[in-house]
Amino acid sequence: AFFETLRRWTYPESPFVATNGSCHCRFATTDDFVRLASGVAKDDLRWFFEVYVRQPALPRLVVEREGERLSLSWDVPNDLPFPMPVDVSVDGRVGRVLMTDGHATLTVPAGAAVIVDPEKLILVDEEEDQ
Repeated sequence: AFFETLRRWTYPESPFVATNGSCHCRFATTDDFVRLASGVAKDDLRWFFEVYVRQPALPRLVVEREGERLSLSWDVPNDLPFPMPVDVSVDGRVGRVLMTDGHATLTVPAGAAVIVDPEKLILVDEEEDQ
């Protein structure tokens, strides 16, 4: 979906193209891009762009582990909705944790090696230890 969105943005279809002499110009807004990305992904992505594009601070992923309980929650500027899923590795097995309301709790074996976002794919504020 990411690369298809970029392709369509770079090579728009006729309704989005305006011609000015020999120059092909297009006037578009951030909302136009969000609509395009949401259409390609077949999902409403406004929450993603609201946090990553329209806010100066990055979201922070709060990770707490107590015994067999692993809690994940998003700390997002202005308490905006942010259902970003997170990959979690438990003893080398990676699974995606859905966080539809910005929170998730998992049960993991005591003593298991747990790595949240093991490939560091999510852009987050890492000011504090997580």
